[in-house]
Amino acid sequence: MFFDGEICDIGSNANNTYVKWANGLMICFRITEENSASYQFKWGEHYVFKIPYAYDFPEKFIEPPFLMYDILPTSNYGCYKIGYASPTVTANSISDLYVARTDASSYTYKIWFLAIGYWK
Repeated sequence: MFFDGEICDIGSNANNTYVKWANGLMICFRITEENSASYQFKWGEHYVFKIPYAYDFPEKFIEPPFLMYDILPTSNYGCYKIGYASPTVTANSISDLYVARTDASSYTYKIWFLAIGYWK
């Protein structure tokens, strides 16, 4: 079973929270600091911004984890993640994310993600 074994470590650091199981499974959670964006290029009907940061996981995985993420608008202007290109996911971090709007106005956002993989 996927969650067999006991939880052997729960912790947090500047990169948010992780839970480790004795069988090697690990789940990491993160919500980033608020960032601002303005579009860099137009792609079809979308005004797209490539997020210029790599976001480290709270703990290192032994290989790139399964990852779910989304963009959270933090201003009155909505925005959304867009699949302009695949994100880069390593054992340490996620990068190459894109956010978009349907107009060219500036906005603010946060990113949340959940990564599931193995630490041993």
